[in-house]
Amino acid sequence: MLAAKFNLDTIDLKDAFLSKLIAEREVRKRRRLLERGFKPLPPPEEAPEEGEEVEEPVDPEIEEDPEEWDKEQHEKDLIRKIQEAEKGLIADGTWNRGWPEKLEKDGKVLVKEFAPPASREGGDAFIQFLIDSRRVPEIIVILKCSEDNALKRMIDEDAIKKIFDDQMEARAKKAEEKRAKDRQEKVEELAQALKDKEAEDPAPPEEEVEALSKENEEALVTWDKEREEQDKDEDENDPDRPDLQVMLDEARQKIKDQIEQDNEFLETVIATCEEKNIKVVKDLNTDVSAQYAFVKLLDKLKDRIQMRPDLIERELARALKPKELKFFEQSYTYKHSKFGRNSPLSLSNPVGTREYSVLYRERIYYLSDEDEKRQFLMEPAKYTKGVESVPLDVATKPRVCVLGMSKSGKSTLAEWLSAQTGAVHIQLGDVIQEYVERDCVQGQKMR
Repeated sequence: MLAAKFNLDTIDLKDAFLSKLIAEREVRKRRRLLERGFKPLPPPEEAPEEGEEVEEPVDPEIEEDPEEWDKEQHEKDLIRKIQEAEKGLIADGTWNRGWPEKLEKDGKVLVKEFAPPASREGGDAFIQFLIDSRRVPEIIVILKCSEDNALKRMIDEDAIKKIFDDQMEARAKKAEEKRAKDRQEKVEELAQALKDKEAEDPAPPEEEVEALSKENEEALVTWDKEREEQDKDEDENDPDRPDLQVMLDEARQKIKDQIEQDNEFLETVIATCEEKNIKVVKDLNTDVSAQYAFVKLLDKLKDRIQMRPDLIERELARALKPKELKFFEQSYTYKHSKFGRNSPLSLSNPVGTREYSVLYRERIYYLSDEDEKRQFLMEPAKYTKGVESVPLDVATKPRVCVLGMSKSGKSTLAEWLSAQTGAVHIQLGDVIQEYVERDCVQGQKMR
């Protein structure tokens, strides 16, 4: 959904890694073959027996990498190659599980015993692997849902029930075949007993023959009933008899164990990312609808995707605490912005305070409240570049003259106004006294 909305590429990191691993392995094999040259393989030491399946001969010099080959560095190079996207890239998948025991391509086994990357062993190893590969993710999003929802989504009860039905059908068929075979043996046994009886008396009375036939039929019916009860008891007491509930419980327990392993892996991922100053959107609840979770994720990624042009500028803006503001104001490096003590977000109502000040590109900006400070920190360039420092309807800067009797508080009021508004405080008496003391024409006239 993110890729479609922002026109980004998406990959399954593990699947892409395995595909690239197989492709690079084939390239190395071909290069070794071309460098060495073609030569026939030696015949097997022992001739295969008749009907024995013959394995395809393997040339270890071609199939296996040399001992000096750096496997870990090769894996880092693969990560760099599969993430060389010109535009943004979204990688999904779980790195710590689902690795195959052998590598196959087109049904052919390439590596019988495949050793997965060591980076799958822990979240810290995985993040360090990406850092060493110079492909550190800018943002890591961790989705979580409740265990009940995970079990509902991951367990395919219909598929398990089908396996159970197939196993029960196979058992019933096998039992039926064995029962039919044993019944046939019983019929043959009764028929043989009748023949033996006829051999003893070649011309038995008709009544005796009918009685023997009836006796055989009754014996066969009794055998069927006893065998049916026997098969039923054996099936119920068979420890190997499939149990649908046990199969479902085993599937649930397997998923629970995997969830526990995933949580441990993700906890170390979060801790390592926070230590490395990598942004993590964690515990995003996906128990709700996918659309709702998508909207929540967009809000959390707003500063990195929708406001991406200000990403670098945002790093240059820093909120100042009131206690540290005075040190920046007294510094020769940092100065007031072109807005003075006014808020750049509310030029028509220029009210700035020292409680919500921000340092941005060596200039100090005074905001009116916490909401203005948050907006400024998100998009500092928007409110500073190409923006007039005074409202367009104000043609000149205001000048205020404070008059009053001696010791009425003129200087105190003027100093307070200067501190609050940033206006320049001029004491006219000091200016006149400076001119009087100067050796100049104006000073002589004032004397």
